Amino acid sequence: MLQAAESGNVEDFRRLYLAEPGRLGVRNPKGRAAAHQAAARNKLNILQFIAAHGGGMTVTNRAVYVHG
Repeated sequence: MLQAAESGNVEDFRRLYLAEPGRLGVRNPKGRAAAHQAAARNKLNILQFIAAHGGGMTVTNRAVYVHG
């Protein structure tokens, strides 16, 4: 699911989603969801699909911020 989001291939993404809608909640070890991966690569079509199917656009990852 995350790789499909990164690639921007909405047909692959749709196929994976329809096979198991819960995959929208899958995250990588850094806590990044499909929406993060798509946004990082400017894949608007994937973000629109996620939003249209009830996926969150306000998901957070496990980023660590260091303040100097």
